[in-house]
Amino acid sequence: MSQRIFYFPYHHVNRYVELNRQTLQQTGAEVHSYRQLYSLHNLRQRNNNTVVLNWFEDRPYRRSFSKPKRWLELLRTIGALLVMRRFCQKVIWVRHNHRPHNVNNAAKSLHNNVPVSHLVNCWLLNAIADHVVTMEPTAFASEQIPHPLYRSDQQLQTANSENKQHNSHSSFLFFGTIKPYKQLEQLLQHWPADITLTILGYCADPHYYTELNNLINQRRLKVNWHNAYVDEKQLNHTLADCRYVIMPHSDESMISSGTFYHAASYGTNFVCFDSEFARSKAARHNFVHLVDKERLTEQLKKLPYIERQEVITQCLRDYGESARLQAWQRLL
Repeated sequence: MSQRIFYFPYHHVNRYVELNRQTLQQTGAEVHSYRQLYSLHNLRQRNNNTVVLNWFEDRPYRRSFSKPKRWLELLRTIGALLVMRRFCQKVIWVRHNHRPHNVNNAAKSLHNNVPVSHLVNCWLLNAIADHVVTMEPTAFASEQIPHPLYRSDQQLQTANSENKQHNSHSSFLFFGTIKPYKQLEQLLQHWPADITLTILGYCADPHYYTELNNLINQRRLKVNWHNAYVDEKQLNHTLADCRYVIMPHSDESMISSGTFYHAASYGTNFVCFDSEFARSKAARHNFVHLVDKERLTEQLKKLPYIERQEVITQCLRDYGESARLQAWQRLL
C-alpha cells in the first residue's frame, strides 16, 4: 500500500500550500486533506499514514474569531493533537512563525506577547512531531526544507534563456498583506521624500491604515499605495518590472517569508532592514542588500543591482524543484 499524506491546510490563499502540496505529490505519495484523517479506516491502517501540518499552532488566532470561538478552536486544536498519533505513524510539523500574526497585544502572555495558549500548542506539537521543519535556520532545533519558488523550474529556465535586456520602470516596491510585523510604519518614517515607493497590499486594520496614511501625508512622501488585495497576475507583472522589493519585516514574528520567494522568482533584488532572516539571505545571496534605516536615504542612492538572470540562477540552485523534492524524500 502506498504512503498516504494528510496535509493541513489542503487549500489556502497563501500559494505556499499549493506549491508544497505539489512537491509532496511528486514523491509518489497519495496526498489527502487533513480532514480525512480521523476515520475508522485510518485507525486500522495508521502505519502508512503521515500527517504534514502547516500553521496548525495558529488555528485559534484567525482575525475573524470572536473570543468564545477562539477558545473553542483552541480546545479543538489541543484535542486533535492529543489523539492524532492514533491515526498516523508519523507527524511532520512545518513551523512558519515564532508567534501568530493576528495576536492582540493585550492577550495574556509569558514572553514578547506570545499567548500562553500558543506556547501550549507549540509544546504539544514538539512532543508529538517526529520532525519539526522550518524553511530557514533557526535558534531552536529543526530540519530545513527549501521554500517553494512561485514559478516552475521550466518557467525560470525559459526566462533565463531568453536573456533579454530589461529596462525596469518601477524601482522600489513593497507588497503583500499589510500587518504591523512587516514594519511598514518604520519604513515610511525613514523613506526619502524624493524617491517614489509603490505599495501593493491591503491593510485590514483601520487604526494601522490611518497611522500609515498620516505618515505619508505628513512627510509628503511620493507613495503610490493600492490599498486592496492584488490580483496575482497583476502582481507578477509588477514584479517582472521592478528592480528592488523592500522588506522591513520584524524578526519577532516570522521565520520565513513568502514575499522573498515570490519576488525572487521574478529576479528582483531586495532591500532589507536588519533581521535574522535578512542576514541569513544576505550571507547567501548578493542580490539581498541590508540597510540601516537611519542611513536609508544615503544607502538607497548607492545600491548595487544584480541582474535578473543571476538572481534566478541562484534561486534555481538553492530552492528549485529538485532540492525541495530531495529534502522531502529524506523526511518521508
